[in-house]
Amino acid sequence: MGLLGWLRRESDASGEAAVAPSLLAEATDLAVQLTNPRLTLVSRYRQRLAPAVATSIRFLRDQIPLLPAIREATRAAWSSDPTIHALFATADDLPKIFSRSNELRDFFNNNPLLQEAHAVLGMQMTQQRVMGMAIEGDVVRRDVPQTNVFFSDHRIRFFGTSELELRRVVGTRVFEAFALIALARISDAQKRVKDLKLNRQLLKTRLKVLDREGVGLTGLASNAPSQHALSKLQNRLEDNERELNSIAISTDALDRELEILCEVLASPAESIRFSALRLCLTPLNVLAEGEAAGQGREIEAGLLRVAADPPIERAFALVRFPRAELLRGGMRFDEAARLL
Repeated sequence: MGLLGWLRRESDASGEAAVAPSLLAEATDLAVQLTNPRLTLVSRYRQRLAPAVATSIRFLRDQIPLLPAIREATRAAWSSDPTIHALFATADDLPKIFSRSNELRDFFNNNPLLQEAHAVLGMQMTQQRVMGMAIEGDVVRRDVPQTNVFFSDHRIRFFGTSELELRRVVGTRVFEAFALIALARISDAQKRVKDLKLNRQLLKTRLKVLDREGVGLTGLASNAPSQHALSKLQNRLEDNERELNSIAISTDALDRELEILCEVLASPAESIRFSALRLCLTPLNVLAEGEAAGQGREIEAGLLRVAADPPIERAFALVRFPRAELLRGGMRFDEAARLL
């Protein structure tokens, strides 16, 4: 079936959502390959990963259909579609931004007969509270609190020859992201173990020094370490040992890495979450609220949140961009001259 076909829904005998064995095996292989190929050395790694992989697949099957509807990303759409109008400052900015994407150009080059590309447009959304002007009837009011909404850092990622294929690609990329999140946690765990071992050695050395200084006549000095200080240091050392032992319960580090991967895949909603982004904006991207609510038009996009460090939040839209609007060389010559 291929991993791109994973959105296809199936049911088992009880009517519960099922995951085909072939898809489960392919997704498991992908997760292991991205995290650490040596996980295949862990006993029964497929059986241990299977429930978690199936949970992530079911989660994505529920999430991907909730992505916003695809929109035409053209100069003409900038004038007619409130969402596209809000995402780009001017109609000319739209083809400029898309034409600068090397990934988009590669996609068209690899599909020479394709006349339009389906893609994910990601953006940084910023809301800024300012004092502006508002029109109420025939009266212009100044110093009115307003919220301006800006969309910047446009990036074109993930491509498909159709909307369905694009949604499947998004699902696959999100599944890959789960593996990368697990890899980051594995790296953090390894660093923690390394830090604990170093700290343990430092504590032991310090304990020996303090213990030695507290022996004999030096123990009569007022600045000699007290028994309380020695006891406190000993407790810290014991706490360190307990934490180190709890992390290293398994004698095999690969076994712990597999556990971390299972934990991430078993709780996908804790790592990545899609939600709808609906705002009522004026043509100048001012949030239409209160008395100005009637002056706005609703825009609809998506919001992606990733539980990284620091957390990531990006607005996004599914768009259809025509080859005909791709600018030669990435931008027009007059634009290049202006930048020079």
